[in-house]
Amino acid sequence: MVEVLDLRDRGPGCTERPLVIINKKLREGYSELKIIVKHSDAPRVVLEILLRKLGYSIKDYEDHGEYYEVYVTKNT
Repeated sequence: MVEVLDLRDRGPGCTERPLVIINKKLREGYSELKIIVKHSDAPRVVLEILLRKLGYSIKDYEDHGEYYEVYVTKNT
């Protein structure tokens, strides 16, 4: 089962920022993860850079206007 990380509702403070949470989750070593996040909180280009740095790639992308969903997998 793929873990879903829904970050559309962000909490207060620096550690609750979506990119910080995504970074922490990916460093835990998931082989695949579905991320739901607002464009304003994590622009796709920034997320792609973070994913590449951590050895992940986007396998599927769906734009829903205010937010988007990405299915990411660990590169082998």
